[in-house]
Amino acid sequence: MPAPIKVDMPYDEDIATNPIIKDLWHAIETGENGLNKTYKEKDKNDYYCYEAKYNPTLIPESVTELQLEAESWTTTFASEKNSIVGFDSWSGQLTTTEDFQILIRFAKVFEQAYTRFLDLQKAEAQAREASLERIRSRAMAMNTSEELNTLIGFIYVECTKLNMHLDRGFIMTFNKATKDTHWWMVSADASDKPLKILVKYHEYAPNLAILKGWEERQQRWSYVLEGNNKKTWDDYQFANDLSQLPDFVKDNMRSVKSVILNASFQNFSCIMLSSFEPLSEDHFDLLMRLSKVFDLTYTRFLDLQLREQNAIRLIEEKEKLEFTLSELRATQAQLIQSEKLASLGELTAGIAHEIQNPLNFVNNFSEMSIELAKELDEEIDKEVMNKELVKDLVSDLSQNQQKINHHGKRASSIVSGMLEHSRTSTGERVLTDINKLADEYLRLSYHGIRAKDNAFNSDYKTDFDENLPKIEVIPQDMGRVLLNLINNAFWATNQRNLQGFKNLTGLNDYSPTVTISTQRSDNQIILKVIDNGIGMSEATKAKIFQPFFTTKPTGQGTGLGLSLAYDIVTKGHGGTIEVESVEGEGTTFVVKLPL
Repeated sequence: MPAPIKVDMPYDEDIATNPIIKDLWHAIETGENGLNKTYKEKDKNDYYCYEAKYNPTLIPESVTELQLEAESWTTTFASEKNSIVGFDSWSGQLTTTEDFQILIRFAKVFEQAYTRFLDLQKAEAQAREASLERIRSRAMAMNTSEELNTLIGFIYVECTKLNMHLDRGFIMTFNKATKDTHWWMVSADASDKPLKILVKYHEYAPNLAILKGWEERQQRWSYVLEGNNKKTWDDYQFANDLSQLPDFVKDNMRSVKSVILNASFQNFSCIMLSSFEPLSEDHFDLLMRLSKVFDLTYTRFLDLQLREQNAIRLIEEKEKLEFTLSELRATQAQLIQSEKLASLGELTAGIAHEIQNPLNFVNNFSEMSIELAKELDEEIDKEVMNKELVKDLVSDLSQNQQKINHHGKRASSIVSGMLEHSRTSTGERVLTDINKLADEYLRLSYHGIRAKDNAFNSDYKTDFDENLPKIEVIPQDMGRVLLNLINNAFWATNQRNLQGFKNLTGLNDYSPTVTISTQRSDNQIILKVIDNGIGMSEATKAKIFQPFFTTKPTGQGTGLGLSLAYDIVTKGHGGTIEVESVEGEGTTFVVKLPL
């Protein structure tokens, strides 16, 4: 008796109106017992052409030709809920009523058997799902690489429960740079003793085939390991990477003449099963799903490692910054006593604030990182992990690390120079009256200099736009900018005054004056600090905003004031600051702030 064949008969609009197809579906949908009918040659030919169209390799052409040559065709079938049993006749005679009843009874028996087959299929599918869920839960609970040993043993046992005839099981992770592979291996002869092995790159055929499968991310990879190919690889492995295996395991592995290596390669890893016979489609589907679950778990494991490393770095950076802060405070105490800060003693509180800023940032980002780490841990422990959310959380942790590094460098710059500041800054933008702020710092600067030098004398004026709207700025920071510009302006006028006394020329004509003006122009506010002091050369103008550049004598300036002012205006407020100057006549600093 020839072997039966399975043919596919998908829905096709071109054949949907064929009487044979319509009668078949009518019997199934209405629950009729079946059909016993002879069809015309054209309807029969259309039907068999449709059957041959979708099964060209299953139905021989000679059979199709015989079917098409027949003048008529009689079909008899009995239908049930899930199946149809029938036969064809080319004699043109209908089946007798007695034979048709036998066919109906046979169809009922087959339906019972087929229903049981479907139930068994469902039970097997449920068993696979339950096994997969147990493996998934075990994998998701993994926290260290050492747990991979027990995980592969658990996978091996679960797979054998599903009637997979296995020799060994492996978890493999791949190093893209070195092409070395880490194996976690378990075998039937030592299922309770999984082993972790580092397999160095070598060019024996099985190893190259495994690496090729991973590089191409092959989802259904099989490799028959047998004959001399297996013997030479076994000899090499047992003499090198697998030398730690017990002798009885080596002997058992050598005794197997042929095995099939089955794997599904993912981004970082694969699960490989060594079987004595080809895996079924269902078993290979399970292997693919297991590999994807493990790769997701291994990605989580790498994220955990990264999180631990970042946490260690955060602690180290925090400790370094705390030590730096201690040194800064000691340095500040010394500088307050020095000549550099004598003229600005009223502003030392601002210095302490700037020293505190970097540590505040570190503490804030550390606390944020702790919360992100907790959220990441909670998401990872979920049964169904949101991979995109995990990526976002890891990205946020990395950004926090960069910010801590940035503020550490900022602290180092403070140690080097001790920036000049005025008041504690909240860092928050508030609606501010620029006219009022400028007037306040103009008076503060003048009286501060007068308090130190009784001989100092200069006039000061304001030219404010009374209709100037309030603008969102950080008042303390803009105050530092104003104080620095105004102090420099008064210093320049005093220097010109002193030069006049020294030369005894032009004293009657020179009246030292500092003027502050404001105006609105389109979508910005323009603030000018104007003096009629000594001015500056073109070479000096080119360097004036560079850190540590100063034209003042030693002990009278750090060279950081204008650099700070430039950063506050441009980086902190999105504005611009420019200088206009004529040597011997005066200088104008122009600050533009967007509304």
